[in-house]
Amino acid sequence: MALTHAGIVHQPWGQSTLAYLPIEEVIIKAWVVDVSARVVLTQVFKNESENTTARAKYVFPLLERSAVCAFELQHADGRLIVGSVKESEVAEQAFETAVASGRTAALVERVTDDIFAISVGSIPAREQVTTRITFIMDLLDQGLRDHVRLQLPLTIFGRYGPLPAAMVGAASASSTTRVDVNVYVQMSDTIHAIRSLNHPIKVSQHNTHNGRKPQWMSASWASRALVPGDFVLTIYADGLDKPRCFAEIDTESTDGTIGMQLTLVPSFNALRS
Repeated sequence: MALTHAGIVHQPWGQSTLAYLPIEEVIIKAWVVDVSARVVLTQVFKNESENTTARAKYVFPLLERSAVCAFELQHADGRLIVGSVKESEVAEQAFETAVASGRTAALVERVTDDIFAISVGSIPAREQVTTRITFIMDLLDQGLRDHVRLQLPLTIFGRYGPLPAAMVGAASASSTTRVDVNVYVQMSDTIHAIRSLNHPIKVSQHNTHNGRKPQWMSASWASRALVPGDFVLTIYADGLDKPRCFAEIDTESTDGTIGMQLTLVPSFNALRS
């Protein structure tokens, strides 16, 4: 997909050609805990015309081991639309009904294993809209024992293969999109380094009160223009191959629902003949 076709795309009423809304800003906040990450991706775009848009679509890439768990769409006046999970046919019908009635709606669709699309309906004239998508990631890869990698695609490139049908008429961020990334890292053992080969990150170290080496650090990067390629952060730490289990309690549920994640890194001794 050519980056010249940038922003949110829609077809103006009564016209056969497509128009694009530039994405003004991308804000990424990520929390890395040992071998998992929780990422909140915020996208800001604006309808600069004097007319309300028809149905619009924005595409963003995700890695295969990612799962979207929350979605919000916020208007400039503070109105907030919170997404809920439904069967695809039911969600599509609810979205079409909202668009037909002139209301603002959004639909998160799975296109392929590594590409999701946000269908956004009826953006009012001269209005700024902010979307927030929350997803979780598994950072362990290929049994690596001394580091994990947080990889966040920022644009759609040809490496994803032929354009899927659901992506036709959609677009990715442009080279003028502002980007702000903040990553907070907490490990159960010592962190030795946090590095990025393609982006000049700023790393902050937080020592413990007893002078031990840090178990949590942070890294940030900001740019007035989008740099093509993925944002990749490599975190070197001890104990990444140890078995671990995390539990999270849903405080809003009435039955005290608990989600658990167990991670095991296989280790085999080679047999000698």
